[in-house]
Amino acid sequence: MLRYVLALLPGPESRILSAAAGRYPEPASNAEIAEAAGYSATSTGYTNPRSALHTKALIDYPARDMVRAADWLSQECVA
Repeated sequence: MLRYVLALLPGPESRILSAAAGRYPEPASNAEIAEAAGYSATSTGYTNPRSALHTKALIDYPARDMVRAADWLSQECVA
């Protein structure tokens, strides 16, 4: 499921989600995810696509300043 979703997303969202998914099932700090995706945690280049991912239910905020890939992304696709 994750590969399918990543292929549909614009570059910045894809990089951020990929970084969050790489730490799944554990959450990671915004700073860790931003750095792994090649952004500064305070730049709009990170915060805007991160917000879009949250709106699309692709990431969660389990605690303040933490990011976690959504559980459903780890499910297998059934054809």
